[in-house]
Amino acid sequence: MKTLITAVIISLIGVATPLSSQSLYGTSTNYGGNTTYHSFSDDNYGTSTNYGGNTTYHSLNGLSGTSTNYGGNTTYHSWSDGTSGTSTNYGGNTTYSRLNGSYGTSTNYGGNTTYHNYDTYGGTSSNYGGNTTYHSLYSR
Repeated sequence: MKTLITAVIISLIGVATPLSSQSLYGTSTNYGGNTTYHSFSDDNYGTSTNYGGNTTYHSLNGLSGTSTNYGGNTTYHSWSDGTSGTSTNYGGNTTYSRLNGSYGTSTNYGGNTTYHNYDTYGGTSSNYGGNTTYHSLYSR
């Protein structure tokens, strides 16, 4: 689920708020509860919360959204600005995401880093064993 939440937030950052600079850095931190806190160097910030069901609720700079999985390999995303899409994992190390017209993959090869490869940006998300995941993105 951590990889999925990361992919969703990264996707929205790349689609709804196109990278205005060549690079963007951020963190996603969970202190042990049901909420993950996101903060990025371009002043994007927000939360992702799951109360134990199949839906995760997102908030990012005034936008609200949900990511819902009904038990299959696809999670459905919907945001208050009309942005919508899916993330699908077929059991491997790659999650395939599509959000409006943007698409790409997030892949983890078994280490602490997930590699994002999207049509308009790329980057990494790394977790070194703590409660914080570190993001680094660049525009294409």
